[in-house]
Amino acid sequence: MYLKHRYGFGFETLVKEVGDSITWRMFCRIPLDEKMPDPTTLMKACKRYGDEVIKQLNDILVLKLKEEGTLKHRKLRVDTTVVESEIHHPTDATLLQDGVKVITNIVQKIKRFASHAVEGFEDRRKRIIRKGCSTYQLPCQGEKESEESGP
Repeated sequence: MYLKHRYGFGFETLVKEVGDSITWRMFCRIPLDEKMPDPTTLMKACKRYGDEVIKQLNDILVLKLKEEGTLKHRKLRVDTTVVESEIHHPTDATLLQDGVKVITNIVQKIKRFASHAVEGFEDRRKRIIRKGCSTYQLPCQGEKESEESGP
C-alpha cells in the first residue's frame, strides 16, 4: 500500500510495477518464484480491512522506523496537489443563500422537537435563490427546466 500511495498507482499498475522490479518485490516480501497477486485481490483486501487497519499498519511502520532512526521528524512534507472539483466561488449573494439554507435546515430540525420555539419562522430559501438569480441575471432552477422543454 505504501508504494501505491507513494507513486499514485492504481491497483493494476501497482501489480505490474512490483512484478517488474526485483527491489520492489523484495520490499513487499514477494519471492521471485511466486506469482504476483491479482489486482482484484488487493482491492478486496483494502475493502475488507478498511482504512482503520491500514492506518494502524502505517502507525506501526512509522514507530518502527523511528526506533531504527530511519525516520527523523525534522521536516514536514505536505501534499498540496490541486484537485479539480465542482465548487461555486463565494460571492456575497451565494454566501447569503448558503446561510439561509443552513439556518432553515436547523430551524426545521428544531421544529420537529419544539414547534412552539420557532413559531412565525418563514422558509425563505426559494425567495433568496430568486433574488440571487436576478442579482446576477442568471436563470433560476425552475426557469432552466421550462426553457429546455421549450416549444
